[in-house]
Amino acid sequence: YDLESHRVQLLTTAWDFGIPAFCYRAKTLWMLGYPEKDIEQAQKALAFAEELSSPFHWALANSLLARYYTLRGEHTQALHHAKATVEVAQEHGFNHWLALGTIFKGWALARQGNLESGIDCLQDGLDRWKRMGAELSTSTFLALLAETYLESDQIPKCLASIEEGLTISAKNKECYYDAELYRLRGEAILRAKHRKLRVQNAREAESSLLRAVATAHGQKAKSLELRATTSLCRLWQKTGREKEAKRMLANIYGWFTEGFDTPDLREARALLDTLQ
Repeated sequence: YDLESHRVQLLTTAWDFGIPAFCYRAKTLWMLGYPEKDIEQAQKALAFAEELSSPFHWALANSLLARYYTLRGEHTQALHHAKATVEVAQEHGFNHWLALGTIFKGWALARQGNLESGIDCLQDGLDRWKRMGAELSTSTFLALLAETYLESDQIPKCLASIEEGLTISAKNKECYYDAELYRLRGEAILRAKHRKLRVQNAREAESSLLRAVATAHGQKAKSLELRATTSLCRLWQKTGREKEAKRMLANIYGWFTEGFDTPDLREARALLDTLQ
């Protein structure tokens, strides 16, 4: 009886479930509005993978953590884990993890200002994902692609990615990121037609942003609700509804008890400080 082999077997079984459990728990806590408690879970996942020293589990942990930091909007950490995923996936032929790592690497590069290379990288990862016949999480990845198109002012491609994402989400009943898709659609509409804030644009954008807020609120996804509310209140600030915007944004911002140095909370606070 090889005690060490038995120990490794038990640990491997535990980590097969433990690493995804910690990562998805971290993502869920972030969604629910606890952006400090979730970090503890993410760190446990990485510690598990490091102790096991298995390429597969290293790719698993880093790809899930790259996704987690991407959702949080933290591009430096996302890029770090995405690169680690791509490196081990290429070395060992893990096509699944290679596609995921490439997607998150592309998003992070774009967020750091490398828009052209970031979009190309993200699209390459998404194409790899689709070629494997995968649809799970595709709507989320399309939201990331839409975000990069928005940043590069490619509005038609942005809107097309959003509509494709919403269609796949409805087909597969995987709706946890719909609020972000609606938010991005509102933002894209506002940037259309030569950047002029026309009445028709504002109304159409407001409708999409209100739907984003309502969707996130209905799912108790406080972080996405904050993000959508910030976009909506920025629009209201421009259309003469500052008092209403301040009241609404202060209400959701005041709900949070932690994570005030995270990107979404910093952005909300900065907008709140400008509202009269």
